[in-house]
Amino acid sequence: MATEQDLLEELAAVRNRSVANEPEQLAAIQRLARWYCAHRQPGRARSYVYELWTLSQKQLGATHELTVQHLSWLASILVSLGKVERAEQLLIGLAAQCHDVPAAAVGEVASALNQLVELHHRRGRMDVALTTCQRVIALLAPVEKLSPKATRDVLENESSSTEAAAARTATEVSQLVRARNNLAALHVARGEFDQARRAFICNLRLARKRLRPGDPTLGVQLMNLAAVLRLGGRLKQSERLTIRAVRQTHTHVGWYHPLVAQGLSNLGAYRLQAGRFESAESLLRKATTIRRRLHPVGHFLIAKTQRQLAEAMLALGKHAAAERLLDQTVSAFEKHQPVDEVQLALTLCSLGYVHLTAGRHANAERILNRALEIQQRCLPARDPQLVQTLNGLGCLNAARMNLDAAHGFHRRALDLSEQLFGKEHPELVKTLVWLGEVALARTDLAEAEVVLNRALVLREQTFGKEHPLVAEVLTRCGQLALAQSQPARAMSIGARATAIYQSAKECPPLAMADVLAVAAESARRLTRVSQAESLTIQELALRQKVVGEEHVSLLPGIKRLAKTYLARERFAEAEQALRLGLAISEKALGIGNPNGIRFANSIARLCLAKSRLDEAGEWMERTVKMCQRCYGNESEQVADALLVFSGLLREAQQTSKADEYERRAIDLRNRNCHVLL
Repeated sequence: MATEQDLLEELAAVRNRSVANEPEQLAAIQRLARWYCAHRQPGRARSYVYELWTLSQKQLGATHELTVQHLSWLASILVSLGKVERAEQLLIGLAAQCHDVPAAAVGEVASALNQLVELHHRRGRMDVALTTCQRVIALLAPVEKLSPKATRDVLENESSSTEAAAARTATEVSQLVRARNNLAALHVARGEFDQARRAFICNLRLARKRLRPGDPTLGVQLMNLAAVLRLGGRLKQSERLTIRAVRQTHTHVGWYHPLVAQGLSNLGAYRLQAGRFESAESLLRKATTIRRRLHPVGHFLIAKTQRQLAEAMLALGKHAAAERLLDQTVSAFEKHQPVDEVQLALTLCSLGYVHLTAGRHANAERILNRALEIQQRCLPARDPQLVQTLNGLGCLNAARMNLDAAHGFHRRALDLSEQLFGKEHPELVKTLVWLGEVALARTDLAEAEVVLNRALVLREQTFGKEHPLVAEVLTRCGQLALAQSQPARAMSIGARATAIYQSAKECPPLAMADVLAVAAESARRLTRVSQAESLTIQELALRQKVVGEEHVSLLPGIKRLAKTYLARERFAEAEQALRLGLAISEKALGIGNPNGIRFANSIARLCLAKSRLDEAGEWMERTVKMCQRCYGNESEQVADALLVFSGLLREAQQTSKADEYERRAIDLRNRNCHVLL
């Protein structure tokens, strides 16, 4: 087999001859370019393919089939190097010259224009893509008018005089199927799902009649039909079709093929959506391995699979591994110039979620804002990619207790999702759940009940009543029942969710921890203190195993555990739990956070109840300072804290100290009074 050095020497020898042999030179350049592509060196291949294109354009003309073939090859290399805009410009230049295409070049021109449609689609230029797609279909009208039998006769070379004619017809049929597939994909992008489904089904029938068995295009049609069925909420049917497509493609072309990688990636995404995270991780690892072998570092398809893999890792609690993987993906993108900003923004959004779940809010804010800025600059106003980023910023603000801002981001995400998918689509559920959580935190129980019940109905319609993703929504319904002072109902909802998780093949540990939290709080309110303590310890153990011992998600459980210890008069253990909660809050959220104020307040009360008056006074002052830092020196919250402590001191018969706190509160309120005339 020829080496790179052999091919370079061969090309140099051809170029050094006194009499130029242009076909021989083209062949030598082509062999070297193909060697670089085969060895995943598109940067080196680019200059030789560019030379091939310019030479063939000069000798044969812009619309000759060989010239168009070289241009299409060059555009593919540019896309793999992240130079999508340049590739698009070259193909637009070809489209402008294709008014009178020679019969021999129709298939190659259609292929290049299909490539242009896909680039327009990728960059969100749907109207231009639709016009170009219709032009391709018009160009291929003669082959579309052929009957399936006539097409098969030509392909099998029964009525054709040459093999070249059969090859041209095969190319044209394949490009017709591809064009109609692109047209259906554009229906999806425009939110026309029923039209897209009908178009994919018709196209699959067309492909089966006109293409040979085992043609990879058939696998593409099955995967696309599966994808649009998923968008319509028909997940089981979608998964079956994808498995079938992967098996057919693997049988005919082997494992290391882009279609196999795409099928495994799609299947992993469906398993992620269905909550089968271990299975999803396994499939996505295989897809990543195949794509790394097929594409250069930094290719957008590798990045897409790695984002999905990171999501599966995150669901399984592998935070550090997910962060490393996404950091590598961002670095790979940023090394390629110009940067593929749309793909970079998607990766940044995923990385922002990882930092958010790890409690690193400043990092998450910086990364998510950068992703949103890129998307608002590069994408249409109604693009599905914006939904994930808006929800990420909503979750970030909720974690920081900026509840009005969080509500605004989630509401924007929900409005956009409804415009894109309709009001009965399963894609809405995650946004509805997050919006319900924020409504609960704002004590807007009416809104929380409406959105959570809507989410539950959508999940049950999509998956049935015994699916783990239904249990996820049930957990939030249990939290709502607690907020409505219905602990018995919350306990019943929690028991149903627990039973679903226990019967499932795979149960995410953090999801089970959330159910245990609902059950523990319900038991505490029903004065089943021992049960509440046991359930809370189980919940904290699960969370610590996944997120570590200093994560903010531990705080509600620690607070509940302290309350159960106090109810059983185990004061030393209660104080230890409260001090741990305060330390975690201050480290993760900062000194002036409402969570920390509540822990410090509880420690002050506990010291006062145990007659440790000097220590209680120190904690009271610390709580006041935390309120000042959080709300301002002269805020109403500071005055409220002073009055609460005054009342507690009076109960403990510390009258002089109580008078001092009450005087400070009155002075503060007097300074805040304004006379309205």
